Amino acid sequence: EQLTGAPLPALGLPPEPEVPEGTPFPLDDEDELSARYPRLWERYGG
Repeated sequence: EQLTGAPLPALGLPPEPEVPEGTPFPLDDEDELSARYPRLWERYGG
């Protein structure tokens, strides 16, 4: 709204889902992170 000056409902966007999509996973599990994001893990991971 601040950039366009138009309220969001006027843009024709669908309403946000009440529950996020996807499967939650623990961010402190390094094996899970390296499996989900191999290129990022190769560059920035432990």
